[in-house]
Amino acid sequence: FFVRLFFPPSLHYQMDTDLVDLFARAGVNVVTLAIETFCQRFNKKILYEKISFADIQDLCLAFRRSGVRVDPYFMYGFPGQTKEEFDTDVHAAHKLQESGAVDCVSFHFLTLLQGTSYYDEALRTGMSEETYRDAIRRGYSWFRPIDEFNLSEVPTKYLADRVEIFGQAWV
Repeated sequence: FFVRLFFPPSLHYQMDTDLVDLFARAGVNVVTLAIETFCQRFNKKILYEKISFADIQDLCLAFRRSGVRVDPYFMYGFPGQTKEEFDTDVHAAHKLQESGAVDCVSFHFLTLLQGTSYYDEALRTGMSEETYRDAIRRGYSWFRPIDEFNLSEVPTKYLADRVEIFGQAWV
């Protein structure tokens, strides 16, 4: 679920506790929250001037208190993403785990999908259609970073080493 659903503008971006309770009463036993990144430059789904890290942590804790498992996911490898931006997300994921707000965290390498602006950017920066098709045939996915599609400013090995501590992303 997109985090913003639980912080509607109609409630002045305060958590909709009734919606959290509705999910729990409906028998939902796990929610995957699409945090994706705490970097506003890449995340257009969460307005961080309105919805803070603390708000998101409170949302996770509210679900946990209701008996609902919470598994947020993050994305990384955005075009131009800096080491500092990436490390901010890793730190936030650790903080969510250490606070007991989440059950596990998944990190997913940015997937270049044909028809998206990120795919088009990859073509502009040197990736070819042939390279992309070859990678698809070899099993390219968003679960582990690969050099050919790392459009960030962060070395692929650094990315892989940092997310490895969170375990295999869900499949």
